[in-house]
Amino acid sequence: MNKNLRFILGWIGGAACGVLATRKFLRDKYEQQAQEEIDSVKESFAKLTEKYKKSKEKLNAVYGQNAIPTAKPDLSEYTAKLNEFHYVSSAKEPTSGSDIEVISPEEYAEDDSYDTISLTYYADGVLADDDDRHMDEESIRNAVGEDAFKYFGEYEEDTVYIRNDTHKTYYEICRDERTYDEVLEERPYLEED
Repeated sequence: MNKNLRFILGWIGGAACGVLATRKFLRDKYEQQAQEEIDSVKESFAKLTEKYKKSKEKLNAVYGQNAIPTAKPDLSEYTAKLNEFHYVSSAKEPTSGSDIEVISPEEYAEDDSYDTISLTYYADGVLADDDDRHMDEESIRNAVGEDAFKYFGEYEEDTVYIRNDTHKTYYEICRDERTYDEVLEERPYLEED
């Protein structure tokens, strides 16, 4: 029996050594494969970053510094550019008359050739664009007219729909019960612009 016990213990010991050796071998193998994959991804991103930097330098050399904008311009800058390049007739200021009209929800986005933009009207009377940037009075007047906010509740309690034929744009103005200052507390980067 002593001989059988030694054989069994030897066999168990050998199996345990085999399991431990296999475990170490596989762990080392997969750690090496993972590290190779990580290094490959880092190398690819480094190449892409370098390629982007070279492209940006070429564009800046041809078109001047900051040829690639880093932030979306606000609506007033966009409107000024449209007027500058005569995409919009600046001879006639948009009014609440025929150019800008409050429409029903069913009419919103009816014309596929028009753009659609969502705006937010905060409890303190601030109108913000789709990036939550505060719009100035001229931008508001040119986009949705001066009296658009009087129409909350006409079709829907918290939403007014506007069609601006001059800009060929539909505007959806959604009321938000928060103040704009509360939004700035949540997103302080908006104040920096």
